[in-house]
Amino acid sequence: MKNGHQTQAQYRPDQDYLNDWDESLNKVDEEKKPSELKKDQSSGRKKSVASRLWVIILSVVILILFYALAQNWKKQASLRNITITGNHVVKRDALINQLKPLIGNRLHNISLADIETRLLKNGYIKQVIATKEFPDGIRLQINERKPVAVTILNQKVYVIDHEGMVLDYRPETVSKRRLPVISGVAKIKTLENGFKQIQQNQFQAAVSLIEELDRSELAGNLIGEINIAEPNRLYARTSEGKTKLIFGDEGRYEELIEKFEAFWVKEVVKKGLKRFAYIDLRFKDKVFVKEI
Repeated sequence: MKNGHQTQAQYRPDQDYLNDWDESLNKVDEEKKPSELKKDQSSGRKKSVASRLWVIILSVVILILFYALAQNWKKQASLRNITITGNHVVKRDALINQLKPLIGNRLHNISLADIETRLLKNGYIKQVIATKEFPDGIRLQINERKPVAVTILNQKVYVIDHEGMVLDYRPETVSKRRLPVISGVAKIKTLENGFKQIQQNQFQAAVSLIEELDRSELAGNLIGEINIAEPNRLYARTSEGKTKLIFGDEGRYEELIEKFEAFWVKEVVKKGLKRFAYIDLRFKDKVFVKEI
């Protein structure tokens, strides 16, 4: 009792005693055998590896499950949409009508090779690339044949492409450009698919000449017919007359067209085309003519 108040004693551990206690604990840890420490560390590593392994196994199981579900879903998906690109001459409706029997079939069971074979029966289609677009579609990339000329066989007009394929004439194929006429066609082969193809060697020379004519404004507008009947004597005619413009089939058509245009400006414009029976352009730096 002090000043009439009771003072409660507070116990505080001696600081020296606490220090001794900490030192004893540290000494126990230090006295642990190295083998025991290694054992503890090894046990911790094993637990860590085991937990990681379970995570990996669980992830693989989930992926397999999702893959199985996706494959099952794909097998059940049906064809609903057909996307077509690259077609210009061949109408989209015509292609869709060919594939109508496949609409509603399971996409998994539809053969892309069968689709390509079916569409290649159209002579204007050179190549088809078909791919599946999940969940319910097929995409068709169409590569059409490009006409380079027309020809007349058995009094019927046909269109010809770069490979000499003989195609049915369609006005839309020639509406945007003027195509020359290929005459003198004598050798035509019927292929396994039923299509017809020109087999004359001179035809490829004619295609090369046409390509050069497309680059020339003057000669391209003047020449309307190319004849491939005579070997080594491929010739052309203008749409105005019967004069033969002999180019041959040895190439160099850019050079020969320049020679033809120069001769046209210098001589033909003055004398008139009907004055000449033929104009032979095959010889280097010379033009041989036969006047009527």
